[in-house]
Amino acid sequence: WRTLLPGEVPADWRGLPVTASLRSHGFDLAGLSVFLPDVFGASRGGVDADLAVTGTLGDPRGQGHLELRFDELVVAAAGLVQKDVSLRLDVTPTQIQLVPLSLTTGKGTCALALTVATPTWRAEDVSLNGALTLDHCHAMAREDFDATVSGSATLGGSLAEPVLAGDMRIDRARVSPAMDGRSVREIGPPSDVIFVTSE
Repeated sequence: WRTLLPGEVPADWRGLPVTASLRSHGFDLAGLSVFLPDVFGASRGGVDADLAVTGTLGDPRGQGHLELRFDELVVAAAGLVQKDVSLRLDVTPTQIQLVPLSLTTGKGTCALALTVATPTWRAEDVSLNGALTLDHCHAMAREDFDATVSGSATLGGSLAEPVLAGDMRIDRARVSPAMDGRSVREIGPPSDVIFVTSE
């Protein structure tokens, strides 16, 4: 079935005013594993938010913050479990900033920072300034692949033309492909074949 609603979109829809707000204190994040099961495992945490958006559809302006707090974050895709993680975005009318994040993973560390400047929302005007630093970071911890990585990367340019540069190295890696219950046999000639030679 389908429903048709009468109406029309103005030619200058980008100029339509927008007013929205988001407020939350401790909204449960347990449902992440339900909506994104290939990415997240059974994580525990909540959302704190106080964010308002004004302006127009073509040029929205935000003010406030959005914070994801995890008592335990399970990244199923990488096999990682991290406790006490906080991801906070501070929003102003001309900038979105990820509060610098520092994690300890095993015997290593991971640091991430990102600032997005938005003088306008045209892709060529949105500038990017990000950095990732890994020092013996336990980046993968799956049964079939376990790895520790070091290095750094930067993100610059604009949303229209991002520039990513960096240098990474694998400090340690273990690959154990799953055979799914299949046995491995030595490859050789069949037992019922007899080779006959002549002198």
